[in-house]
Amino acid sequence: MRLLYIYIMTNSTKNILRVLSIVSIFLIVSTCSSGDDMADYSSQYEVTGPQTSTTNTTSTTTTNTTSTTTPTTEPASTNVSTSDFNSETNMVLLRIYMYESDGGGGENEIIITEEVPVFDIEGSTHKFYTNMGATQLIQLDEDGNVIYGEDERDSYFQTTHFEVPVKLDFQVTSNVEVNMEVYYSNAQDPDNPDKPTEVYEYIWDFGDNGNIDGKSIVAWRTTEYEQYTTPFALFPVKFGGKYRSTSTFPMSEIVYKQLLSMEYENVEFRYESDLYTSEQDVLDNIKVNFDQSLSDMAGTNGPNNLSVVNLFGGREYFCGAEAFCVGNDGFINIFVKTPDLYIFSHEIGHTWSLREDSPVNWTEWEDMQVNNFVSDYGLTNVYEYFADAFFLYFSGQLELEDFPDIYKLPDSVKEKLDSYFQ
Repeated sequence: MRLLYIYIMTNSTKNILRVLSIVSIFLIVSTCSSGDDMADYSSQYEVTGPQTSTTNTTSTTTTNTTSTTTPTTEPASTNVSTSDFNSETNMVLLRIYMYESDGGGGENEIIITEEVPVFDIEGSTHKFYTNMGATQLIQLDEDGNVIYGEDERDSYFQTTHFEVPVKLDFQVTSNVEVNMEVYYSNAQDPDNPDKPTEVYEYIWDFGDNGNIDGKSIVAWRTTEYEQYTTPFALFPVKFGGKYRSTSTFPMSEIVYKQLLSMEYENVEFRYESDLYTSEQDVLDNIKVNFDQSLSDMAGTNGPNNLSVVNLFGGREYFCGAEAFCVGNDGFINIFVKTPDLYIFSHEIGHTWSLREDSPVNWTEWEDMQVNNFVSDYGLTNVYEYFADAFFLYFSGQLELEDFPDIYKLPDSVKEKLDSYFQ
């Protein structure tokens, strides 16, 4: 019986509404999260071999709304001609980006400019801005201009503190030289009393396209757990030449590794150079089960959206995560050295069902999940329900025969899958 913890994250983790005053705190806790898709991290990995690039587009229009000063429509990455920071008045001119539905599946981007008072943080070149009890750290470049995040929301901050953060004097352990600043606060969000009170905000060098010494982030962990957390749960956002991220426990280690690349069956496999000794070693560990998954789907478009498999199997990851999927981008991220058939088939199911032109009606599948048992793990959410049904439909005949009380493929579920693949 293989009941695995397979995780997918959602684009909603990066689509956070940036409001004018207080925003909900965005904490990346040291756990493996579940959802329906995940941000695109393809650009942060430097690999040797063929590259696959993915571009996500969103229908966006810009509406200018007047606030304290004249609105601007320039991109977040473009600095204005004069400094945003006025050292004589200790005021900063902020561009505040807000997003609302346009009613047609896209979004309207509203840009408000406002001059706000800022204050120094002891031992830091950054400033902080407090409004109605919510405090955000503002990053300035050498010319005194605000540096905005590049996470499709162009925010001037990464997280919200509920007291003035202090700069901590400690360095996170790493196998590369990481120049990291750590800011800490411990105050309750008055609107969310159940939220953790401690916030650690990290600012460190972005390096060369997200890499340091030719190595990419593959894992990190906090003082709370011995196991590592996936690099994607760290969710670093690029602010100029820096990464910024948060956690609710202090980070103790961040791991960078060299990633090599090879192509097999029109799929790019990226792997840690010290985990596999050669391309043949990669094939020895993935070929049998990967080939079987493709064979099981022969004659269908089941694997067509799969583009990249990242192999990060060099350590024990928190919550037993063995894989998760960036469905819309066709990425599978695997955290064991030798993935089994279930992992490949289940994750390919995510890449098929979560692509932009997917025919899956998730409301319909939610109804099937309620009324038709497939597996215990399929009870997690509708996306895992579909992926387990996908596995059983293509590759799970032995499971259905050997464990009839644990795995089932009800006729109604099979008929729906037939409508996609027959």
